[in-house]
Amino acid sequence: MECYPAPILMRQFFSCLVVVLFMAALCSAQKALTPEMLKMIEASTPAALPQEPVVPKEQTDAQDEGLKGNVKTVAGESQDLSGTDYSEDRHLSYIEHYNIIGNFVKRISFDYKGNPDEVTVYGYINNARVSKDKSISYEYDPPPVMPPPGVVKKDTKQRDLRISYRWAYKYLDGKLSEEQMYYNDGRPGMRYTYTRTGNTFEKLAFDDKGILNQKYLFKLDQKGNAVEDMRVDLTPQKYYGDKKFVFTFDSFDKKGNWTKKTASEIKILNGKEVIKPSFINFRTITYYD
Repeated sequence: MECYPAPILMRQFFSCLVVVLFMAALCSAQKALTPEMLKMIEASTPAALPQEPVVPKEQTDAQDEGLKGNVKTVAGESQDLSGTDYSEDRHLSYIEHYNIIGNFVKRISFDYKGNPDEVTVYGYINNARVSKDKSISYEYDPPPVMPPPGVVKKDTKQRDLRISYRWAYKYLDGKLSEEQMYYNDGRPGMRYTYTRTGNTFEKLAFDDKGILNQKYLFKLDQKGNAVEDMRVDLTPQKYYGDKKFVFTFDSFDKKGNWTKKTASEIKILNGKEVIKPSFINFRTITYYD
């Protein structure tokens, strides 16, 4: 019988656990993935990252996401109501996997057609929270934007190819107040700040040069759910545009987490506010016993 060192056995156990959690989320989501999609996800999943020693956080990822209970998986689905999307069918948006502590171990993102487009795994290396991701491309994807000739610079810093990003967090009064992303060569990437005042919640997004490019202002109900979302585009090109949404929460599970949320966009037409249907978000959540 072939024997393996304990770290290898732990990684094999972790990989099996991820598969089990993944299948549980798929069974819960209304749209099943095809065998081809499953093979694509498996081939695109980075190797599992070490899960210990754990770098402590004041709150878990699940708590930072506002989730209640001992969450195991969250399968998110979306349905476009605006009539401007490529498809109005309900389709998967993401599947998130949490460990027993409540921190991310894996996330699968899906594109607007419901096809998997990125797989991310999480772990700890060199006393830091890290992640590794891999994208999945399709023929219908637009070609990548290439920089002008002469603009490309050679890497001057050594990259840690074991990871894609490193993450750092700050908390204020027990709530997440800042999230900083670092590239695998040590350079700072996107930074997000979070400020809570009464029933309002502000999120600011800064690019890798430290320039503020997006502002989100949420109004919360008594349960802490966002019922209004005002998005201010601060990029010079106004790439995203300013938008305002209002939300209604149509259903909750037994733990108090919402499972269906309907969004409407408030637009200005002929000088008047008009409410237009926008999208519906669904969540199927499983829990540890």
